[in-house]
Amino acid sequence: MTYQYPAAVFETEDGWTAVFPDLDGLTVSAATMEGLMEACREDMQAFLFAQKAQGAPLPQASGDITAQDVIRRYSLPYASGNMEEITVEA
Repeated sequence: MTYQYPAAVFETEDGWTAVFPDLDGLTVSAATMEGLMEACREDMQAFLFAQKAQGAPLPQASGDITAQDVIRRYSLPYASGNMEEITVEA
């Protein structure tokens, strides 16, 4: 089955960071954007597999959320960011 969730993506001093607001604030970091996207897919897939293995319901994807919403929700130290839709098979 295909799953898609939004991630707020931020450029940092060390590279890139993504936060998945719908996946309990799952946070992923990497040195490059390409590495971040790969790590996001891997970590998101692992999160979904763990949820399924525990018999927990999978969260609904946010429909209309902004990077500013994520910054406020998690008190992140970033001024701005972008939203990316990450898709995986799980």
